[in-house]
Amino acid sequence: MNYKLKNRQHFVHYHLPPIAWAFMIIAISSIPSAYLPKVEIFGIDKLVHIVVFCIFGLLLYRSYSNKKNTNPGFSNVYFFTIAGVVVLGIFTELYQGLIPGRRSDIYDLVANIIGGLFSLIVVRMYNKALCL
Repeated sequence: MNYKLKNRQHFVHYHLPPIAWAFMIIAISSIPSAYLPKVEIFGIDKLVHIVVFCIFGLLLYRSYSNKKNTNPGFSNVYFFTIAGVVVLGIFTELYQGLIPGRRSDIYDLVANIIGGLFSLIVVRMYNKALCL
C-alpha cells in the first residue's frame, strides 16, 4: 500500500470522525428554535448535551491518541481532549446566541464540559480494565 493512501486511510479512520461530529453539533446548533421539538421532560436537554459531548470527547481522545509521533500519555491526550471539548462547547453556546429564538446558556456549557470529563472517565476505566 502506498504511503499517501495509508495516511489518507489513517486520517479518515481516526481524525475525520471528531471533525464530522463537531460539524454535526454546529449544524444542530444552527437550527432556529421554531424548528426544534419542544421537550417537556425536565433535564433531558442537559442529558443530551452530556451524551453528545461525551461522544465528542471519546472521538477526540481516539484521534489524539492515534496521532502519529505522539505519546498518548495522560498529560498530552487528556489535556487536548478536554481543551477541544471546552473550546467547542464555548463556541456552540456563543454561536447559539446568534440564532433566532436560541440563547447561550451557561448550564448547557457546564453540561458540555461534564460530558467531556465523563468521556475521560470512560477512557480511564476502559484502559484500566485492559491494564494499559
